[in-house]
Amino acid sequence: MSLGLPINVQKQVDPRQNSFVPRVFTVTGKTRETADTVTIKAHSGDGGVQLEARPGQFNMLYVHGIGEIPVSLSAVGSDGSLLHTVRRVGPVSKALGNLRIGESFGVRGPYGTHWPLESLHGRSVIVLAGGLGLAPLRPAIHHLLKFRDAFGEVGIYCGARSPADRIFASEFSRWQREKPHATGAKSIQVRVTVDRVPDQAKAAWHGEIGVVTSLLPRSISDPVNAAAMICGPEVMMRHAVQDLLQLGIAKEHIYLSLERNMKCAVGLCGHCQLSRYFVCRDGPVFSFDAVEHLLTVKEL
Repeated sequence: MSLGLPINVQKQVDPRQNSFVPRVFTVTGKTRETADTVTIKAHSGDGGVQLEARPGQFNMLYVHGIGEIPVSLSAVGSDGSLLHTVRRVGPVSKALGNLRIGESFGVRGPYGTHWPLESLHGRSVIVLAGGLGLAPLRPAIHHLLKFRDAFGEVGIYCGARSPADRIFASEFSRWQREKPHATGAKSIQVRVTVDRVPDQAKAAWHGEIGVVTSLLPRSISDPVNAAAMICGPEVMMRHAVQDLLQLGIAKEHIYLSLERNMKCAVGLCGHCQLSRYFVCRDGPVFSFDAVEHLLTVKEL
């Protein structure tokens, strides 16, 4: 039965206005971060307006004939490019990692909540990242660097399994060298630790060894006006929150990026449901006071 619709109605759909239709992006650059992790730089391949994403949001990346996965943005280039850092662990992430310059993939998004950077202006900020959790925090770090004088003291603390597992390692020294313009303002503190150092790498490693929470200061000068952003394995984040609370930072000023099995990205399929929340829609960035009662429940 005809509904009176034009036969080419599908062609009239604008992907930018449809949450379920991927836009075509073309790989324009690749950086190998570790043995199994790569950062993919891509530009819009359909001639449309570039996606406007905020630090902490994610996209759904689609490889034709294989599938789709959620990946946080690890940077947005000044030229409108999108950067995603992918660990090759499954069929889709492996296919993404194998894409060559000039090849295309689909992008839906951006989705989800973001790091509340504007509301943190005037506060000291702690950034705590574990492993690949540094990727969703990297755009926030870029914001802290760009608007350094808008914040108080800034500490960036990164952990990895081993020296070879550090991502964005070449940027650490640049972050450390960033100087504020305001008179009397302190430079950004960047500290890095690893869980272990293989015997063959011990001679070359001069950094710290231990869990990332060991890098946190024993005290901060003004905890009432401080905030923290955390991303990493959930067990690490739970321990980190307790340490930050002991430093005097309020629950509502501690922000976490949670990961769940996001499929539709718009809160319809239920795969990422966390009690009353849908992580794709209500997260992935939450304040700790909103999810405190959920993070204490094992296997939730």
